[in-house]
Amino acid sequence: MQKFKDSSFNYSLELLDYSKYRARYLNRQIIMLLLTNKVLPDVLNTLQIDNIQDLMKIDNLDTNLFRYVNNDHHLSPTRDLLQGCFEANVDVQKEPFVRGILETIRVRSFINLKEKCNILVKDAARLTGVLDEYSLLQPGQIYVCISESNGVKKEDYKVISGRVIVTKNPCLHPGDIRILEAVDNIEVRKRFEHLVNCVVFPAKGNRPHTDEIAGSDLDGDQYFVSWDPRLIPRRVADPMNYIAKKRIEQEVSNEAIINFFVEYTNNDVLGKIDNSHLAFADQDSEKFARNPLCKELAELHSDAVDYAKSGVCPSVKYLTFAKLWPDYMGKDFELSYESKNILGELFRDIKFEIENRGIKDIYKKGLKISSDEIQIDEDMIYEGFENHLEKSFEILKEFYKDLRALMEFFSIQTEYEVFSGN
Repeated sequence: MQKFKDSSFNYSLELLDYSKYRARYLNRQIIMLLLTNKVLPDVLNTLQIDNIQDLMKIDNLDTNLFRYVNNDHHLSPTRDLLQGCFEANVDVQKEPFVRGILETIRVRSFINLKEKCNILVKDAARLTGVLDEYSLLQPGQIYVCISESNGVKKEDYKVISGRVIVTKNPCLHPGDIRILEAVDNIEVRKRFEHLVNCVVFPAKGNRPHTDEIAGSDLDGDQYFVSWDPRLIPRRVADPMNYIAKKRIEQEVSNEAIINFFVEYTNNDVLGKIDNSHLAFADQDSEKFARNPLCKELAELHSDAVDYAKSGVCPSVKYLTFAKLWPDYMGKDFELSYESKNILGELFRDIKFEIENRGIKDIYKKGLKISSDEIQIDEDMIYEGFENHLEKSFEILKEFYKDLRALMEFFSIQTEYEVFSGN
């Protein structure tokens, strides 16, 4: 297929992303669909308790800490730093910079639990979706091979087998979660041995599973895949029929671009749809996302997502939006109520933990480490260092000048946040 026919077009290849191990976190949208499909609230409560316990252990330099840091690919500089400390036998409790980074990671994780309900699921991963080009997989089957070392260590390859759930964000319709069968046999291992940290979907079937999952496709979409049996419902709702709006064809000009930009900005209701869907689902403790208002919003959400590509503005004239909000959504200046379902319980539990573990104070004021706590490692003292102090302080001043500019620009409080990406 020749997509661009202009002879002057630059055909150089640009790489946007590649398959890599990404740990997967639950969020409020996924949790709401799990509740809708009859996953027990106690399971979610247990997962959050386990997550909190793991967070309280991350200041110990052990395998649990490396596993936690390795869960998030954004923390690779931190992982490398910790590996260096481990090899040099450095006590992270006595090293203020490392301790500050670990405390920052812990604080950010607590805040994400409170604001987004980001619960880490150990038996899950966020994987890039690809197609079975050999037509080995049957409808209802997928192939998943994960490697936490991203293929560096062959011994950590893990091929998943059995029932799994697959979804992706955004997901509003009860049928956006699919139950599929992960297969593992000699033939698929041989054919798919190069497909690591991917989820391979079948090319067979009346309808692509990717389309069943929030109307997605295989142009770089990433999927939540979990093989934790506690999160797999007995059955799920039928998928929604995602029909893309026909694209409006018009001549592209500067004036047309400006007009569309203004129209799109004035009619962007994606956030409003997401929030109202969550609020309505929360208020119906029997149907959750099966509530008729939620289904209407789910259908409109698909149109709103495609608005930028199709040019077709979603019609919200006769749609009902929420005016009453559960407490966990943080609508402090609007009508709010105490949510009675598990999302409300998880929110208030983590809020209690944050206040009682001093997380709130660290988040607001930043982690303060006294100069009295800093112990000089004698192995780092070199003979004649006094001759270089003047030049070293000049370089340090320049470093702090650039660092402060970066921190002010991004509203960052500490150097630990810069390094850790939290």
